[in-house]
Amino acid sequence: MAITVDRVRIARLRETLHAAGFTAHATAAALGREVGAAARSQERPVLLRRAAKAEPALRVALELFVLEEAVAVDTLEQALAPLRADDLVE
Repeated sequence: MAITVDRVRIARLRETLHAAGFTAHATAAALGREVGAAARSQERPVLLRRAAKAEPALRVALELFVLEEAVAVDTLEQALAPLRADDLVE
């Protein structure tokens, strides 16, 4: 199965995450540590509480991309505008 790359979508996602401050340093600062497998361990509730204290755009990025938490479409689109949920799926 071939994977197609939409460079415009990828660029839009990269720009949006950059504007949200979604960096390794910001992630570690917001969550109190670097995150790896611990995001899916018993520390998950603590990490979710810490993420909730971040600025809205960073919080949504942390929940969705690091902690793999479901995020409501309207919450995602509001926090990461101009990115739309449709930009993340084909």
